[in-house]
Amino acid sequence: MNNSWANIDLRALVETLRESISALGGFSPEQVRVASSLGEDALQTAILLALKPGALTGHEIIQAIEGDGRSVLKPKAAAVYPMLEKMSDLGLVASVAPLLYSIGLFRLR
Repeated sequence: MNNSWANIDLRALVETLRESISALGGFSPEQVRVASSLGEDALQTAILLALKPGALTGHEIIQAIEGDGRSVLKPKAAAVYPMLEKMSDLGLVASVAPLLYSIGLFRLR
């Protein structure tokens, strides 16, 4: 068995990573938190725009966001469905009718 991992200089790898992060302006836990919330806001806005014409399933919402020429988002189901639940809790969207296999149809409230 060839052990190619034995030839990797981890110190050089870590130093290269530090230099790359530094060149990008670095990051702090606060910057990571803010970036995460910006991503959530962008997803929430994209979902609201996708639902503007009418009710859609989660899959259709993802397709609408990906097909929107204004959006650079490529949302995954693992992000969209929890966001829909959160938006439902906030009263922004409503489940129109639960369908087979727990697929829901969502609309703006």
